[in-house]
Amino acid sequence: MADSARLAFAEALIGNFVWGRRKHAKSLINCPPSRRDGCIPRLIDDDTWAQIQRRTTLEVNRKQTDEQIVVKSNGRHLFLQNDEIEWIEAVGKDLRIHLGANVLVVREPLNSLERRLDPAVFLRVHRSAIVNRTRIREVQPWFKGDYVLILNDGTKLRSGRTYRTVVQALIE
Repeated sequence: MADSARLAFAEALIGNFVWGRRKHAKSLINCPPSRRDGCIPRLIDDDTWAQIQRRTTLEVNRKQTDEQIVVKSNGRHLFLQNDEIEWIEAVGKDLRIHLGANVLVVREPLNSLERRLDPAVFLRVHRSAIVNRTRIREVQPWFKGDYVLILNDGTKLRSGRTYRTVVQALIE
């Protein structure tokens, strides 16, 4: 098999492990190493397989332990701690990251930033808003199944119907 096919297979395995799709990755390699020849085409040797496992473990651990994100604003790369960020709003093509009294403007899609945030800390509550769950003081019901989230600083954010289950899981 060509090197490009081996590389693509290795990247697929690593990507599936890193993004939490372990079940899918295991379906690609569902046999012990001694029987791998009978289950999938022999695309990688045992040394490469060991490297993939080491890299996957490092990537998963790094992803789980990240407590900060890097954002680019005004040509500078800023390292933000998860507990610094109160909430994030999308306004046009820009993001406004609220850090207490300061607001940081970043030119990045909200989906891209959301993928880099810790899902245990941040909740997407609207198509244009992500909130730090530790900054929520109160949740009030609104019309037609929506909610209003009141943050510690008094900011009111309305949830969207699409994200109703996220807010309901938070209050239950």
